[in-house]
Amino acid sequence: SGFDVPFSNQQLVGKCQAVYIGDERGNVSEILEVPLTPRVTAKSPFATRFNASYIGTVALRVVLEVADPDDDFVGAFLGYNLRDGVVILPPDGIADRVVLQPAGIIGATFPELPFGIGFGEWSDYLTVTVYLVDRQGNVTRLEDLDLFR
Repeated sequence: SGFDVPFSNQQLVGKCQAVYIGDERGNVSEILEVPLTPRVTAKSPFATRFNASYIGTVALRVVLEVADPDDDFVGAFLGYNLRDGVVILPPDGIADRVVLQPAGIIGATFPELPFGIGFGEWSDYLTVTVYLVDRQGNVTRLEDLDLFR
């Protein structure tokens, strides 16, 4: 899974992430805690080109080209931010986020997202967020706020 939490690097100093797995019957694995280490941003993958744009009112296209100083780029997660309560959840005052691409993060090519086939209408989409990931766990988060260009 991938989680986007709104904490600054200063807030995360000295903290840990906890991971455990549970099932429907309440069985839970041992809790594994891993210290959060400072990111080495000089080694993070970066986009040499990133643009998400409408193809009229038919689809949404994402163009992404990536470079990585360490040549260990794995791939990208792509998330779409939609108007509140349109497709996914009942209205709660917070924009809905959905990941419609396959969970595997291989490469940097994404198929066009067609509108109207259970994916909402073109006007439902507000922004596109992409997470670039390398083998060392370095992550770069980018967001395109203007889908008209």
